[in-house]
Amino acid sequence: MAFKFTKTVAGNDDGIVVMAIRQLVKQPFEAPDWLDLRVGWLLSITRADNNDNISNTPAPNIVETIGATDTGILPWTDRYGIGLTDMATGDTFLGYTNVGTGPHGGTDTAGSSKVVSSDVGTGTTNSNYYRPRNGVNNTGFTAAVNDGAFIHNVGLGTSQHFAQALPAAGGYATLLMLRFQRPDHGTNAKRITMTIPKIDHPPAGSSADVAFTDNPNEGYLRAQLQSTFPSPVTQLGPFTLTQVPNAFYVYWPFRNSKLRIHAMGVAKAR
Repeated sequence: MAFKFTKTVAGNDDGIVVMAIRQLVKQPFEAPDWLDLRVGWLLSITRADNNDNISNTPAPNIVETIGATDTGILPWTDRYGIGLTDMATGDTFLGYTNVGTGPHGGTDTAGSSKVVSSDVGTGTTNSNYYRPRNGVNNTGFTAAVNDGAFIHNVGLGTSQHFAQALPAAGGYATLLMLRFQRPDHGTNAKRITMTIPKIDHPPAGSSADVAFTDNPNEGYLRAQLQSTFPSPVTQLGPFTLTQVPNAFYVYWPFRNSKLRIHAMGVAKAR
């Protein structure tokens, strides 16, 4: 089960929710009649055997592969997910994930599930970060929309990264954000577009990481959510879904690492 861990950096106490191995967090929220919803997470990963150790050595290493072959078929339970779902059915998902190509029967998709050493793009010019990815596609399959079966996924320029080497990574927590829009909250309430930041992080290229910080508190997240949404962006949709998302969905399928939640929240911009 998840538990609270306190990390102190430069006099700042960071109360962290450390998720257990392969644990799912599904947390409802309320944002009535939204038309423009901003969602954010401050996240990091740590070794499975330590609540505050991001080193890849000694074994078992954080770098990991789930699946016997890169082109094999894996269920949704072997894919990471950082996004939104619905409390009524749980069939919808909109957010970051490494689902592959389909359909192979609902949420079963192609490609192994990996955590790899990476630069801030999709290369290996350095090993300052960890990057979750799909084994069949190094640069794609990093976000998707699901409505019982995956109906669209996207990749290039929207990978997510977590600190492996400090201070080179720029901060131990990663800020990820998404924007959801719909034309009205009546007849078109379920017609939703998801917008993903595509941030240029020289010299390795663009990714979905909005920022890296050593002070990942609620106030920092709130300020980011209430400011102008980052640009440029990639959009998925609009899609007419069967349910309106109304809950956070956070899941990390790996066994050699644990996902840490420093903060997460929503802001109704309109």
